[in-house]
Amino acid sequence: MCVLRALYIMLYIPKTKPIIRKDEEQAMGKQSLPRSLLWIMSAEILMVVAFDIAPTFILANYLFNIIRADIFRISLIYSLGGLMGALSAMMYDKARRISGYNTIYISILALGVFPLIIYYSQYTEYSFLIILLAMLITYFFWPIWWIIHEVIIMRSVPSNLRGTIFGALSATKTILVIPLPILAALLASINPLTPFLAQAILFLMLMPLYHQALKGLQ
Repeated sequence: MCVLRALYIMLYIPKTKPIIRKDEEQAMGKQSLPRSLLWIMSAEILMVVAFDIAPTFILANYLFNIIRADIFRISLIYSLGGLMGALSAMMYDKARRISGYNTIYISILALGVFPLIIYYSQYTEYSFLIILLAMLITYFFWPIWWIIHEVIIMRSVPSNLRGTIFGALSATKTILVIPLPILAALLASINPLTPFLAQAILFLMLMPLYHQALKGLQ
């Protein structure tokens, strides 16, 4: 389905442009994309790859087949996760007023720590409780990251190029995630939780990308 979606975006969604005068068109032809936009687009692609390098079936396999968690405990993770997501959306406005865009660094750091906690859980006797804590951290900070990221990228994309840029970004992400489940399975063959180590590295690599993006917006 990812392949079909990418093809649909590339072949059938028309490019849209606002009606502009010829002199404006000439001026826009000389316009280059803001460097901050290139950084933020790279960050979004990397974030998608980071999430898909450790898809949910990796964790579900570990919970169900390795530590033998029952269905009720597994469902508890997702139910409490939904609650944390709602809480983070309510807390976002207060966090934004205190630190503005810098809140995104805290979110990324938290997202980078949670897979390390999950990986560490296999060496303790409280694996499920540790994984539950890690997932609650994820569900809380992921919406905060997403909201701030959307604000940043909307500020960076020129209004006359939004259709083209967002279409290209969507197609790129869709194509890149196609082989990731297979790669995740190969990493899990080394250790059931190895994909989370790769995920932690990718999350932390986002820090310099957002630093460059935000520096260009100041």
